[in-house]
Amino acid sequence: MGQIWREKGRGFPGLMTKVGLGTFMDPRFDGCMVNQKTKDHGEPLVFHIPDFRGEEYLFYTLPKMNVALLRGTTSDGHGNLTYEKECMPCEPLDLAMATKADGGIVIACVERIAKTGSLDPRDIRVPGLLIDYVCVAENINNQMQTHITHFNPAFTGEIRVEMAASMPTLPLNEKKVACRRATMEMKPNDKCNFGIGIPTLVPNILYEQGVNDKIVMISESGLIGGVPAEGGDFGAHWNPEVMYNQTDHFSFFDQGGLDVAVFGLSEVEETGNVNTTFLNGKMAGVGGFPNIAANAKHSLFVGTFTASGLKCHVEDGKMVIDQEGRFKKFVKKCVQVSMNADENLRRGNRCTYISERCVLEKQPKASCWSRLLRESISKSISWTRWNLRPSSRRVVRS
Repeated sequence: MGQIWREKGRGFPGLMTKVGLGTFMDPRFDGCMVNQKTKDHGEPLVFHIPDFRGEEYLFYTLPKMNVALLRGTTSDGHGNLTYEKECMPCEPLDLAMATKADGGIVIACVERIAKTGSLDPRDIRVPGLLIDYVCVAENINNQMQTHITHFNPAFTGEIRVEMAASMPTLPLNEKKVACRRATMEMKPNDKCNFGIGIPTLVPNILYEQGVNDKIVMISESGLIGGVPAEGGDFGAHWNPEVMYNQTDHFSFFDQGGLDVAVFGLSEVEETGNVNTTFLNGKMAGVGGFPNIAANAKHSLFVGTFTASGLKCHVEDGKMVIDQEGRFKKFVKKCVQVSMNADENLRRGNRCTYISERCVLEKQPKASCWSRLLRESISKSISWTRWNLRPSSRRVVRS
């Protein structure tokens, strides 16, 4: 979205990219249309370009924008905006530019008003010439920094905190086993992005193993360094090293700058394609997943083998399955394809699927089950092929 806004802001009708080829975003499939009414009566916004200089692309457009709502910390009398208390850079300038290019109005909500000319020009993120109205929050307690935090100065770089107290040791359960296995795919100096859910536990594992300073931790919101926050603070970083525009951040992703991307393991079909967007009849939304998954050198999908009701524990260095979950995550065909594994391999990238009992990797000219990786996770538990014999209590033996 931010990249489309940037193109619209310079007067161009849309964005041409390879992101989304072979997924539900591709007009040869759903074209981002998620229900039948839209398919019958909606305006197409994504177009397939079969041959541009010998390669295929998608071209994304957006409807005309009438109003943009921005969030900032401080505005002066000219409407210039600063973001000193914001923990996620996002793409406010791109949105404002696109809306003005469409002839729309831009409204900014801030905590406070400063005297005109008193703001450091180097701190201004959006110039006042793009702002039509400024609203000042009557109660700054309603200006939440994240979904659950009003303000944490360690999220903005104002202060730096010791992370030992903020990184509790995780219990040795199925989530920790899968996350620990995921860290074995990382190398020193790798640039790693962590998605929402189970992947947010991986930084804890890195800290626990004493190698957190060997990996560059990244979040899609435009943050580099420090430690990604989890839960309702997802998108923020403790002690961030860099905070910059999210649209520029995604340009870095699209050029293949990311070494490892860690995602939740939601639903995988036999070809290795992944569905993260439409699960159990609910639309979760796609976020930055298509760009990151399509361009990271190595995508790791991490989670439990089944969902809803899974019960298991570690005993004598083995994973014991006490009760299977009701929902299978590995299926014949996904309801919706959010990541096309074959497209990834064509670009020279890797796709690995990690659960508490097995590790699979997508291979060229074969199903994703063609290679089983078997390496030791730690001294406390090892990995091997899982036992598929019907039983109420299964043991994965090393």
